[in-house]
Amino acid sequence: MNSKIDALVEDMKRAILDAINEATVTKASEIVLEAFRAHPNKSIARAAGKPAAPVVAAPAKRRKPPKQLCPSPRCKNAAAPIFGMLCAKHKDAPKATVAIWRENRRARKAT
Repeated sequence: MNSKIDALVEDMKRAILDAINEATVTKASEIVLEAFRAHPNKSIARAAGKPAAPVVAAPAKRRKPPKQLCPSPRCKNAAAPIFGMLCAKHKDAPKATVAIWRENRRARKAT
């Protein structure tokens, strides 16, 4: 009779340990996956200290900034960094003239 009880206790102990191990592994894998989902560009060590952010299905679409125009008066062409933020037509304008154009444009926007 004592051996039956010992066998039952041993079976119960094994079942409890298996359940605890399974729960631990499941919880650990959930934490790791959540850390990667919430912070894809951060390391796990850094993400572990912060609360997990909610997972978003799709990232928001990036809005383009408004087109920057040439500072030359009455010019409606787009400015480009390759031309020093002037249009192709005014790219060879003297820097002093461009500075005056920009100052005038700022003054007009301020009023």
